[in-house]
Amino acid sequence: MTMPDPFSQLAAQAPSPREGVLDSIRAELKKDSEKKRSLSRGQRVALSAAALALGLALTSAGAFVTAPRAAILAAAALSLSVGGLLLAGVVPGEKRSLGLSVRKSLVGILSVVAFTALALQAETFVAWGDFARADSLHRATGCAAHSLMSGVLGSTALLFFWRRTDPFSPGLTGSLLGLLGGLVGTMSVSLACQNAEGFHLTLGHGACLLLLGIFGAFVGRKWLTP
Repeated sequence: MTMPDPFSQLAAQAPSPREGVLDSIRAELKKDSEKKRSLSRGQRVALSAAALALGLALTSAGAFVTAPRAAILAAAALSLSVGGLLLAGVVPGEKRSLGLSVRKSLVGILSVVAFTALALQAETFVAWGDFARADSLHRATGCAAHSLMSGVLGSTALLFFWRRTDPFSPGLTGSLLGLLGGLVGTMSVSLACQNAEGFHLTLGHGACLLLLGIFGAFVGRKWLTP
């Protein structure tokens, strides 16, 4: 007479795993596989730089006819500078090359430099009452709409390529990416518009920088969070 195996009896009596537990295990395995297939930092940088250059080229098509060299140099400078910042660690990764205070400083510095550069391009500043006239506001609003639409394309591309990469401060990083994408809009309209009045340049060409910085902060909290 053979004695029953107590371990077999225990195994037979063990409760089977619930379906919910199996579903959670499958979900975790799927997340792990997705992480393995994610893009590297270098690939994200290359895609970001290419998207910004292409976006600037498409939204500044007229500039390539009148001043092709200026448009090409602008696209190259924008792509190289943004690509360098991203590669240096603007978006935190495993190494977290740039800390929170550095990225906060970058947001402030880039904003100040951009508006200062626009103001320095001005040949004159008219009185506010003259700028607030209907014809001046209409021209400034048209340029603002152009720059905003172009900047949205650049900001959205950057936020998309860097999605699920910043668990630490996605709002700040999103704001910085929005600001970098907004430079596409500012440069695009500056290449197409010949108006050299100061309020027109700073408000009509530069307003998208602030708007897209805010846009990036909100979208970054959802897209950049792993």
